[in-house]
This record gives sequence, C-alpha cells and structure tokens, in this order.
Amino acid sequence: MGDDPAQGFYIGAGAGYSFINSSVSNLTGSAELDDESFSYKVFGGYKFNQFFSTELFYMDLGAASLTGQTGDIFQLNGTTYSFLQNATVDASATTIGIAAQFSFPLTPHISTFAKGGGHYWDRELDFSSATTSASESDDGIDFFYGFGAELQIAKNIAIRGEYENFTVNNEDADIISISSKYNF
Repeated sequence: MGDDPAQGFYIGAGAGYSFINSSVSNLTGSAELDDESFSYKVFGGYKFNQFFSTELFYMDLGAASLTGQTGDIFQLNGTTYSFLQNATVDASATTIGIAAQFSFPLTPHISTFAKGGGHYWDRELDFSSATTSASESDDGIDFFYGFGAELQIAKNIAIRGEYENFTVNNEDADIISISSKYNF
C-alpha cells in the first residue's frame, strides 16, 4: 500500500465526541439530560498485512449528566421517577479492549476499515443533592464495533477518522473521533 508498511507494530492516540444513548426519556419541568461530551483514547496493535490487524486500546467513553428540581419527572427504562429535591446524577465510563480490524485499500494512501471486538468497561455514577451524595460503580464485558478511513501521510504516520459504538450495561456510547497513528 504505497509507503504504508505492510506489517508491523503501531501505536496511536485520538480524541473525539461521545454521545451516550441512555434509557432516560420524557423529561418534564426543568429536568435536563446532557449526554454529549469529550472522549479520548490510546491504542496499539499489530498489522499482519494490508488487510488485517489486531488492536488493544484504552478509551474514556465520556460522561452524561441528569439534573432536575423538586417535582421534575423523567423515565428510566420505561419507569417514571420524580425528583424529591434538586439533584444531579453524573455518569462516566472508561474501557479497555481488543479488536480485530479489517482494512480495504482504496488508493496507495487511503484505506477504509471495519473493526469489532470485546471490551471491559468501568462505569461510575455520582448522585448529589443539597442534603446527600452517593457514588456507585459497576463494570462488565460487552461488545463493540466501528468503521472509518485512514490516510497515510508519511511512511510511518497516518491519520484516521472513525465511528465506534460501545455497549455499556445495555446502553450505547457512540464515539466519533480523529486519531494519529505511528507505524514502527
């Protein structure tokens, strides 16, 4: 693939935008859900040939926040809840995982790719109000998938843009990011 090394190790880092598809809906009053945030990742992998590579990664999946005042109503997974006092619920998640990536060269310097794999996630929930606060965390293993395009800008340097979808405890995090990649 042109200047792109046919095989070998690579590392990279990227940043993007996270959209959390939570099960919160039907907000009333001044209740507000902020489900978009900054996301970042680091990754490394091995390219077996121009078509196949494996990748390990760490990613901050972003955060979401639900705020409301006394009497505001929202639904979570179809069940209706009411704020008994002014409160905020913040959720954030990180993950580590492994992926198989299949690349499809379009030109000597541009390729598209699709990837999928498994990831171990850790989610933090923080509850706060004027009279109390609490924290809870949970973790689990789920699947993810993604696709994108990569532009080889020098022999060892590439830029990639991609979309990834991560399942976290039956909810989805959609990530759109740009990364730089260094091939050894």
